[in-house]
Order: sequence, then C-alpha cells, then structure tokens
Amino acid sequence: QEVLAFLLDGIHEDLNRVKERPYIEDKDCDGTNDEDDAVENWKNYLRRNKSLIVDMFQGQLRNTCKCLKCGHVNIRFEPFMYLSLPMSKSCKSLDDCIDLYLKEESLKGADQYYCGKCKTHVDGTKKQDLWMLPPVLIVHLKRFKYNDYGKIGTKNEAAIEYPVTGWDLKSRVKSKRGVYPRYDLYAVSNHMGGLGSGHYTAHALNRFDDVWYEFNDSSYRAVQESIHRRLSKSAYVLFYNRSEGDASMPLNERSPLIRRQSVSRPDLWPHSQVDDPRQIKNFARASRRNLEPLQAPDLSSRRNETSTSSGMEILASIKEGQAKNQSTGPMKQSLPDPPSFSDPPSTTQTNGKKGPGHSLERDEEFEKPKPRRKTRSTKPTQV
Repeated sequence: QEVLAFLLDGIHEDLNRVKERPYIEDKDCDGTNDEDDAVENWKNYLRRNKSLIVDMFQGQLRNTCKCLKCGHVNIRFEPFMYLSLPMSKSCKSLDDCIDLYLKEESLKGADQYYCGKCKTHVDGTKKQDLWMLPPVLIVHLKRFKYNDYGKIGTKNEAAIEYPVTGWDLKSRVKSKRGVYPRYDLYAVSNHMGGLGSGHYTAHALNRFDDVWYEFNDSSYRAVQESIHRRLSKSAYVLFYNRSEGDASMPLNERSPLIRRQSVSRPDLWPHSQVDDPRQIKNFARASRRNLEPLQAPDLSSRRNETSTSSGMEILASIKEGQAKNQSTGPMKQSLPDPPSFSDPPSTTQTNGKKGPGHSLERDEEFEKPKPRRKTRSTKPTQV
C-alpha cells in the first residue's frame, strides 16, 4: 500500500498540468451550504492539481469537527486518493469496515482540537463522510498494526468478506450530486503469511475475456470468480470500477467514463455528472458506437470569465439554463450532457485525439502558449 501511494503521488506530480501553483487558503465552512462549498473547494483544488490521477482515482471527503464547549461546527472538504479502512474484532465485511471508518470520534486529552471560536484547545468530536467518489475506488484494509515506535507490531488476519459486483455506496455518500456510486471489483492485492515471511499475490479481471486470473510471482492461471470466497483473510488492497451499466452485462463492459477535468470545464467535474437517461443500460460496449452523439455544452462565452467566477456561480448558471428546458420533456438532465463520443469508453486520449468523456479544452488559467519557432526565411507571411 505504501508503494502504491508513492507511485500514484509520483505519477500525479509528473503529469500535473499546473506548472505554477497559486497559494490558496483552505476555507472553513459551517455546514449551511455544503453542496456549493464542496464545489468551490474542488475548484480551488483543480487550480493546483490537474492530472489523469485526479480524474481517475481522487474523490472528496467532508470532515466535521464540533466543539463540545460552545457547539461551534467546523467543516472542511478534502480530496482523497484511496480509503484506508480500519478493522476491529466486530468487522465481518467491507461494509462493516467502512462504517467503522465513518464513525464519529471523540477528541479529548492529547487529541483535543483548536476551536476557532473559543480560541483554545477543547474537547470535541470529529466525523468523516464520503462526499464524492471517483471512477476508480481503491480500498486499503489496515491489516498491520504499528506500535508506539512506528514499527509493525501485529497483523490482523480476520476474514473480511467483500462484494465482487454491485457494491452500492449510495447510503454512505452524503452529496446529492454525482453519478450513482455502485462499484464492481476488478483486482485484489493479497498478503499471505506473517510479518517476517509474508508473500504477495494478485487476482485481476481480464477485460478481454471476462475471466479472473491469479498472479503468483512469475506464474499465472485462470480461476473462477468464486475464488474470492477464499481470499477473505488475505485481501489487502481492493480495486473497484464504478459500474455504469446494467448488472446483467459482463464486468468488462461496465467500466466508467474518465473525464479530463479543468477549472474552465465545470461540466466535467464529478459534482456535475448525472446518469444520462439516453444511454440504455443493457447494451454491450461495442454498441455504444451506434448511439446518437451527445453534444458538449458551449462554454466559449464564459471562457474569459472563468478565472474570476466561483464554482458555485458556474454550476448555478448550468442549473438555470436547464430549469428553462425541464418543461419540454421528462428526459432532460439537471446538468449539461457530457462531451460527445464515438469510441468505446475504454478508449483514452492519445496524440491529441479525443477520447470519450475527455475534454480537449486548454487549461487557460495556467498553461502558457508555446512561443513560435523562428524561421530563416525573411519573406513576409502571406495572409
């Protein structure tokens, strides 16, 4: 898990399209307008972080601290790349672990927090909530316990059952926006053995033949999906794809669209996405080519205003335009359609070509135009 986090952080830093990061002070919220506060926070985050890693793996949490002395509530929205879930003796399933992760904690003694209203450290409570989940959700089970000196002390080998298909997180996500959070497993990293003689294996779904494979050092073999029943004690890191298709479809045909996010395209942020009712849920991936293309919204008129407009104002303008169209039919969305696509959703953007769900809009806020190359010719340019 530590190596995975290091690699993802490194890839993000190398691919980050923001070269000059502005200083942005974190905003404390009071819980009166969480939806718009979350959008504004995500906009500020994109002003410093824009990469494929953000688009695929990063979601948003809501952290709430409450002062037990004066009752002051402090809320902050923070990005996350994976969920590290605690394990207790009572945890039997992945749902139990995530409920434990979301449980309210007491902040007392050495764990007191600083109350901005009382101007001192006080007893309080802290709670984390899932606010917006990414297309690819990475879940890490905290099987290793560290001692007071930072060294691994014991390993928890409790059997944790985890869903392979249709993991529904709707009841645990607090935001009312975004694509429906239902996930399918596509890979598992396992740790077997103890602290001194452990061994890693992996199981992954082949998207071409829809068959699970086991990888053990230099060997591999095809296995049945039922193998996951025997991995409940060794599963360490689980990788889930958000499911954007009917449950009767094969797993390899339900992967999500990945949208390239930027400050100038709020219609591609996760807070703006909804399930498109025109996309039938029981089609095979190849048949998406036969769908009527979806038109991208025209944001050229707002392009020069983006740097000064807040995320709340942008989304409000999107909603306002939609409200005028709701009377025309029941199939209208509450937000703009995603960009058009003609290839399968698994296609990625390469060599400047447009992939499905990807925006090719330039990030005008921070990307500087490349200087023209000087030529030896002294002839005037013909117009």
